[in-house]
Amino acid sequence: MTAPAIVSLEAMRKWLGLITHDDDAILCGNIAAAQIAIENRTGKAFADYYDEDTGKYVGIPDPLILATKMLAAHWYENRELVLTGDRMVALPWNAIDLIEPYCEVVI
Repeated sequence: MTAPAIVSLEAMRKWLGLITHDDDAILCGNIAAAQIAIENRTGKAFADYYDEDTGKYVGIPDPLILATKMLAAHWYENRELVLTGDRMVALPWNAIDLIEPYCEVVI
């Protein structure tokens, strides 16, 4: 069984203040992409937190859930790179700050 997204489509729509279902496919793709980006950056798989017996995630740090919402929302609202000061950024710095403490250090 494949674990569901850690942020539901309904939660994402509420986070963005969306009423319609017009962009549901885009939002689902953004949620999946955000999860993959965080997993790649941290070296941890969210599926490891999924309890098949209860059908729920257990123990995912709240900052990673918030970062998932932030990244998915950022990509929904900004379909291209964003200019911040004199730099082009693909990921919002505040989301990176939430993710960084959970990254594995490789020496």
